Amino acid sequence: MGSGGHGLEYILILLAAALLAATALNRLRVPPLLAYVVTGLVIGPAGFALVPKGPVITALSDLGIVFLLFAIGLDLPLSRLTAMRRFIFGLGAAQVAATFTVFALVLLALPLAGLAGPGSGLIIAVAGGLALSSTATVVRLLVDRRETVTRFGRATIAVLLFQDLAVVPLLSLITAMASPGDAPQDLADVGDAARGLAIGAAAIAAILFGGRLALRPLFRVVAATDIPELFTGLCLLVVLSLGLLAQVAGMSMALGAFLAGLALADTPFRHQVDADLAPFRGLLLGLFFIAVGMVIDLAPVLDSPLLVLGLTAALIAAKALLAGGLARLFGLTLAQAVRTGFLLAQAGEFTFVVANVSRGLGVMDDSTASLISIVAALSLASTPLVIALGARLADRIEAVTRDDALLPRARTRCPPRLSSPASAGSAAPWRRSWRIMRSPMSPSTSRPRRWPARARRVTRSITATAASPPCCARSGSATPASSSSPWTMSRPPGHRCRRSGAWCPTCR
Repeated sequence: MGSGGHGLEYILILLAAALLAATALNRLRVPPLLAYVVTGLVIGPAGFALVPKGPVITALSDLGIVFLLFAIGLDLPLSRLTAMRRFIFGLGAAQVAATFTVFALVLLALPLAGLAGPGSGLIIAVAGGLALSSTATVVRLLVDRRETVTRFGRATIAVLLFQDLAVVPLLSLITAMASPGDAPQDLADVGDAARGLAIGAAAIAAILFGGRLALRPLFRVVAATDIPELFTGLCLLVVLSLGLLAQVAGMSMALGAFLAGLALADTPFRHQVDADLAPFRGLLLGLFFIAVGMVIDLAPVLDSPLLVLGLTAALIAAKALLAGGLARLFGLTLAQAVRTGFLLAQAGEFTFVVANVSRGLGVMDDSTASLISIVAALSLASTPLVIALGARLADRIEAVTRDDALLPRARTRCPPRLSSPASAGSAAPWRRSWRIMRSPMSPSTSRPRRWPARARRVTRSITATAASPPCCARSGSATPASSSSPWTMSRPPGHRCRRSGAWCPTCR
């Protein structure tokens, strides 16, 4: 294709392909992220080679990362971090640290198996990238299943929030590991490094605290004009200018955009800013994931498909076990921990970001980056199936280990063992007490018209004769002579019925 359009024709092909792929795969309930990666595979060098990866596409995809990190910072107000601090900084930090450690140890053990040992930068990039999960995919599935307000849903979202927080230091660490030869050698170099750190710290403080003081009145003035395009233009100006300020200070534009989002997170304009920038963020992120798909090499899949499938299965199993075990340690029930583990078992969108950044910095070669991207894409594609499997397993566990109060009532009722058989016919006291105990609501809130039907069922059950053979074993036995009252019950506070397996209703 000619270059007369200065790359515009390539952007048109990208937009058309992304639109068609996302629409078609959405009917199959495939995540949009995966649809964009597949689009890049089809139109890139591994497919029909319709679009070469040039500087225009690279710049647009980098802007996608900038807007993504801005959205993450915008979604982290201080009040939210404080309310979920136990799960975010407890369970989330433990999950990231444990997963990173396990994957790093596996990579360090490769020389013992006769394979080439990776460098420290590659270990950090691979272990850190695979420790992350997909925020967009998991949150969307939780919303579709109406499980965001459940205990395991809140724990999962808290872990995802900490993973989003961990992305910025992870990318900074990979960038620092990319140039080991730039380490300070003498006092002058140490002074330059210290000066650079001071400039970076000053820029971070200026963006965070200065932004909080200056952005609120600025947005208030622009919002008072009631002109939507001015507000949208101000949003774009803030993101790009603060990102450029961070880049001038020696940091990345993504870090500056993240800090800008944090500065706006506690303002009343947060939701409007997010709504105005959502279309730009979606389009640029789509271009980024298309660019990721364009550079994926399918040779590892074609040469050793079993290896790729095995790595994907090992990734899902390891992350599910680690996340589920840690969730159990943080107070979730076994069924809730299983659901949490399966929800966090896949790789995330930032896995592609880490692989792409590491490839660009020379930390990761093309074959390794392609393998990581393919494994991440397969784990994302299997996310709905994995979550459904986790839900079924959790339901089985709940059916076995649920609380005794939640067990279904048995059809065969264990009759009370009365000390006096002659007094078994008049059961007025038992009728009243059983009616209260068997009611699912307290007597003060129950509807009066529901009492007669329940009372009739209780009457039929309670007026059984005391000579009926008991269906369960009780400790102790009272005789009429030893009973001070004809209604004295000879039983412990509670016992399990041998015939039905439920708690005896007379002992609740």
